[in-house]
Amino acid sequence: MAADTVGLVVALTAAHWATLPDTTGRRTFGSYRAEVFASGLAVLLMIGKDPRVPMQTFWYSIIYLMALFVVMLLDHYAFPRPLALIVSP
Repeated sequence: MAADTVGLVVALTAAHWATLPDTTGRRTFGSYRAEVFASGLAVLLMIGKDPRVPMQTFWYSIIYLMALFVVMLLDHYAFPRPLALIVSP
């Protein structure tokens, strides 16, 4: 639980840091690399001592994405938009 919390805080901090405006006028992509390093740290925290944690996280992600896809399909077919809103003149 603590590893998940630390990983989430690091990821949110990196995402915030990457979206800060450029004050120097010479924008490099170094701040975007913070997100990559944060995701690497999250993976290292997930591996930990229990080898089952990465597979449990993987299956949670698969189930979550499947549920999200089902909700999107229901939204698309249960509440279709009129064609006039989709096609613009």
